[in-house]
Amino acid sequence: MNKKILSLLLIVSLSFSTMLTAEENKFSKVLNKGQELLFQGKYADALKVLKAAAKEHPESSSVLLYLARAYSFNNELVKAEEPLKKILKKQADHIEAGQLLAQVYNRQKKYKELVEVLEPLLEFRHDYPNYQLLAQATYKLDRMKDSQKYYEEAIKLNNKNPQDHYNLGNIHLLNLEYAKAANSYNQAMNLKMNTPELHFKLATVYFNLRNYFGQISQIKVPSGKEKSIFGQWYLIEKKSDDFFLAAPAKSAIYHVTKVINTELGKEFSVKLLKANIYLSGRRYLQAKKLFGDLKDSVPKEEKALYYFYFSQACLGDYDFKGYLENLKKAIELNPKNYETSLVDAYLLVAGHHRQNGEMKNTIEYMKKALQESPKNSGLHLQLATDYEEIEMLKDASRHWHMVLALESDHPKRVDIINLIEKYRNKL
Repeated sequence: MNKKILSLLLIVSLSFSTMLTAEENKFSKVLNKGQELLFQGKYADALKVLKAAAKEHPESSSVLLYLARAYSFNNELVKAEEPLKKILKKQADHIEAGQLLAQVYNRQKKYKELVEVLEPLLEFRHDYPNYQLLAQATYKLDRMKDSQKYYEEAIKLNNKNPQDHYNLGNIHLLNLEYAKAANSYNQAMNLKMNTPELHFKLATVYFNLRNYFGQISQIKVPSGKEKSIFGQWYLIEKKSDDFFLAAPAKSAIYHVTKVINTELGKEFSVKLLKANIYLSGRRYLQAKKLFGDLKDSVPKEEKALYYFYFSQACLGDYDFKGYLENLKKAIELNPKNYETSLVDAYLLVAGHHRQNGEMKNTIEYMKKALQESPKNSGLHLQLATDYEEIEMLKDASRHWHMVLALESDHPKRVDIINLIEKYRNKL
């Protein structure tokens, strides 16, 4: 090739290289200017610069990324989506663009879109922000199995965020995995989370684990006060000077007490839980009082269940009048769930009186049971036995005959006939 031509080509090449370098410098300065304005909080000015740069360099991922950030900082979230989608269309594994788009979707509560963007990126980067965003989004989408998986992965990468442990605890609670829920909630508490909601959740899981009062100990607390918190103890009752029976922190009563004096503690559900802790812990006198204090604040939809619980507290305290009164109210409000309980209630009260030799009261409640279930041969047979006990043989014989009328092939048919014959001459 002619030397002159070679020299000319070299000159053209150098000139083109110089032009590219100048163009790149100009672009770099524009991009830097946009970044400076962005991080100075001058979002409108940054957008002007970056939109102009994107118009001149529509394929530049750097410009598109900062343009999206400027839109995002300026709360123009829908506009922030387009440049990020453009980057990802060209480069599917662009982590920064994917994470920023996921954050934009999160702020708009577009959880389905967030998951669609972020899940594929796990193939390229396993990091905490990705897993945490996915955990939160799948939770909102009611994909609890996925949410649990993502929270567990997030916690492996960063176990210092109490909110992650708390949210994982909520998932375990929804799945009725009470021991796992307690563990997650305690992890959150160990990381200094100390909210009424957390204590209420812990009270709930310990209640469902039947850990009502925990391992009760006797401790010395000078100037202590019953039914209050002292450090890591709930003081149940005073035993002697400065000595109290106390429940540990890992108990339902401890955590529900931590809630009581807060705004959340005014909620009926919290007060009902405390009453039920005493009921389930067989401290019936205190439970009865707590249920009684709730009487005027029971929501309409909770009344039937409330009266049933109240009846059980009265029963535990041998207040049979209160037991039956409250049970009847529960039945009146929800006959489907509680109507069958009334016969059992009368039998239970009759049994108590029978055990104490109070046969007049025994027969009274047996007759009430029969009024509710007149075709129950077992009730007739028991009442006949009660009448025989006090030698009211005519009444006993009448009920033996009713047993045979209801069940001609009753298992005790021969014994019943023998009893009727035995007392026939004494009637």
